[in-house]
Amino acid sequence: MSRRGVAALALLVAMTGVVQACGTTTPEPTDRVDAQGAGLGAIRDRMDAMQRRMHGYERTMARMNRWFRCVRHVPVDLMGDEQHRWGFHYDERDGAGLDTRTALTVHQGSRRPHLVLLRLSRAKGCLSRAPDPNGTGDDARPSRGRESSSHPRRPPRIGVLELRLRRLERRLVRVESGTERFDEWESCLSWLPVTEYGHEDQDLGYLVDDALGGSVSGAPDRHLPALDVDTSEWDDPDYEVLAFLGRDRPFTQRECGNEPGEGTDRQAPPRAGDSYAERLEDLRRGVRDLAEDLQDLLEPVLEFVQFDECMFTLGVQNRSGYRYRTPAGVDTHRSALSFDLTGLQVPQFDVMAFPGEEPPQIECNEDAAGENTDE
Repeated sequence: MSRRGVAALALLVAMTGVVQACGTTTPEPTDRVDAQGAGLGAIRDRMDAMQRRMHGYERTMARMNRWFRCVRHVPVDLMGDEQHRWGFHYDERDGAGLDTRTALTVHQGSRRPHLVLLRLSRAKGCLSRAPDPNGTGDDARPSRGRESSSHPRRPPRIGVLELRLRRLERRLVRVESGTERFDEWESCLSWLPVTEYGHEDQDLGYLVDDALGGSVSGAPDRHLPALDVDTSEWDDPDYEVLAFLGRDRPFTQRECGNEPGEGTDRQAPPRAGDSYAERLEDLRRGVRDLAEDLQDLLEPVLEFVQFDECMFTLGVQNRSGYRYRTPAGVDTHRSALSFDLTGLQVPQFDVMAFPGEEPPQIECNEDAAGENTDE
C-alpha cells in the first residue's frame, strides 16, 4: 500500500472512532442541566401565577390602608331614660299626651361618650366603587397576565427562584398583617339599630322650641324627628349604623373579641452546603407551602372587599332646640341627631351604615349571578 493510501486509511479509522464515540458516550452535563431546567421552568410558572394573585391581594390591602385614613369619629350619647321618667319631650299626636323618651345627640363634656359613630371623609379616594353585579371580591382575584410569548423563555436558575420565593414570602407577611389589622378593627364594631321617630310634615314627634328650632319668633312649637336606638320587638330598624360602644376601641391594649393571628411557618433559607437536589426539594416544598398560605388568605381578604362594597354612608345632622327634661325635673334644651337625606345640601355627617336586615353583615349582592352560570 502506498504512503498516500496508508494516510487515507488512518484518517478514515480516526473519523470512524469519533463517530462511534459520539454514539456511545454518556450525555454531556449540558443535557442534564436542560432536564433540570425543565423542572425549574414549571416551578417558575407556578410562582408567576402566585405573584399575580399576590398582586391582587396587595391592591386590596392598599385600598384598605387608604380607607382607614378616611374614617373619622363622632362621639355620641344616648340621652334620656328608657323608663320615660325624663328625657326629650315627645308627642305622637294620637291623644296619648306628652311623653319623655330617649334620643341620640352629639357628645358634650369631658367624660367618655356612650358610643362613637363612624363617618367617612368625602376626600378623593375614600369612596369605594359600586358593587360588582357578578359578586364581591373582584380586587382579590388574581389579575390576568399577559399572553405567553411565542419565543421560549430562558431556563431559570435555582438561585433566582429561591430569591423570588423569599420575596413572595415577605410580601405575604405584609398582606397577613393587613388582614389581621382589619379583623381587629371589625371585632370592635357594633351594628347599632337606629330608627328615626317622628315626622316633620305630619307635625308629630320630638318637641322643638320655636326660637331655638329656627322658626319665626312667636310661632307655636314644632315637632321634628330624631334618631333613637331601636329596641322595638318588631326588630325592623331603619338602618344599622356602625359604632364603637362604651370602651370598645381597636388597636389598644383592651381586646374587643378578636383572636390573635396565628403566625405562618416559613421555609428556612437554603444553607451554603446544601446539594442541588436538597435545594430543589426545599424550593418545591416552599412553593407548595406558599400556595396553601395564599389560598388561606383569600377569605380574610374577601371579608374587607365585601365590607367595603356593602357599607354605605348615611346623611345625618345635629339639630338644636329640642326640649329636654333633666332627671331633676328641670326643662331645658338639647340638640339631637336626625337623618339628612333630602339631598338639598351636603349632610353634616356621613356616617357608615348597613341595611336594617338581620344579620347586619348580610351580603349586599347575594342575588347576583355567579361567574359560571347562565344567569
